[in-house]
Amino acid sequence: MLTIAISNTRLSQLQSSAIVVAGRPAQFAVTGPGAVQCVQGITTNDIVKPGPSSLVYGALLTPKGMIIADCWVLRPAGVTDLILVADGSVESQLADLLRRQFPPRVAKVTNRTAVDQCLWVVGPQARDLISNRLGHPVEPGRVSTWPIGDETVQVAAPGSDRAPFSILILGSAGGCLAAAAELAAGDAELGTEDDLVAARVLGGFPALGAEIDARTMPAEVDYGGIGGVSHSKGCYVGQETVARLHFRGHPNWLLRRVRWSPGTNPPPSGELLEAGKVVVRIGSVLQLEDGSSLGLAKVRREIEPGTTINGVTIESLPAES
Repeated sequence: MLTIAISNTRLSQLQSSAIVVAGRPAQFAVTGPGAVQCVQGITTNDIVKPGPSSLVYGALLTPKGMIIADCWVLRPAGVTDLILVADGSVESQLADLLRRQFPPRVAKVTNRTAVDQCLWVVGPQARDLISNRLGHPVEPGRVSTWPIGDETVQVAAPGSDRAPFSILILGSAGGCLAAAAELAAGDAELGTEDDLVAARVLGGFPALGAEIDARTMPAEVDYGGIGGVSHSKGCYVGQETVARLHFRGHPNWLLRRVRWSPGTNPPPSGELLEAGKVVVRIGSVLQLEDGSSLGLAKVRREIEPGTTINGVTIESLPAES
């Protein structure tokens, strides 16, 4: 269970302004004539249909349909290259998986984690700030290559309003430093990893190591609601389980928002029981100044939104946007 405390001031900034967080996630470039098709064959979402200049979110699965890693896939225009951005904790695992899956003559994998950097920009003012300071509009679900000083950076916006960020900027250290300076000059706040966690929880977006563990399937963490899966694309690793669950069955767990009133606290175990059975698995928690808490959890599907269990109120999340 991931827990952070957040002040009222920071909460207000996350909901009203723009905050820039520097990061170094796992980054991989996939180049060559077969790059798009190779990535298409291992991700839950459709990389081909959105075409060049697209940003797509999806996951890589085991053959049994469980999430190995989730990633953002950038497909810049005018090149055959793709860029995969994932949580830093899966760098080694993802590097091994990509090299085993892709023949280098058609899809060469290069680990860019130690070379390139990124900026996550969160908050409702992020897109306007980018447009005003860097001089280009950013459309949802799209990526563009922008010059900044002597450098170029990739600037992308997610297609879902529930995404844990509003803008993603990738590039060299110099390019990201120049972009950060421009955004700071436009009154963007500088933030930390805690701001990314808070933005993710507020948006209702699951994360690896929190809501997503080694046995989690996409439907259990609302991949349909966050735009992370296509049920009309061709085959990919783990698709059979995903399709069977979607068209013929239902997941046993669902992603929900959970809320504690002041004076009640999340259990240290991260689990809530009813009649001796685990019915809530808490992933992430924001502790607020008034003593209340807000979080994300996997909840048994039979537990309806509005139910209160041991002081925890279960709430639904918004549909796909």
